[in-house]
Amino acid sequence: MFIIAGLNNLSENSLNLRRFNTEKADWPSFANSLKIANFAKILNSIELSDSEELSNSEELSNSEELGLDELAQELTDNITLAAKAYIPVFKPGAHAKPWWTPELKALRRKIIKNQRDIDYVSFASKSAYLKSRTSYF
Repeated sequence: MFIIAGLNNLSENSLNLRRFNTEKADWPSFANSLKIANFAKILNSIELSDSEELSNSEELSNSEELGLDELAQELTDNITLAAKAYIPVFKPGAHAKPWWTPELKALRRKIIKNQRDIDYVSFASKSAYLKSRTSYF
């Protein structure tokens, strides 16, 4: 077994992140869970009471930055919990390819259709297949 030393901040693998299927989401329950989690309270606490203070000061103090960071983290956590509860995730197949797009799928279908339609006597059907093959590859 090998250990990689010296790399503390490794980035997450974006392929392992959840992909939510928003078309099948239960939006009323999702919105209700955010209301229960005091979503509005979090958003209201982000607003500054004195907008003049913000315009007069160039930067936020460290304590204000920490407060905003904590609120942002709480907001993110609430949205993530609601999403996990009420939005199903895509379940990739056994041999799913993350780079395979709907456009590639359409091109592949077109090339297969044109290949089936080849009439070896007619040059027009073969040229349609060759054109679709060229655009696919």
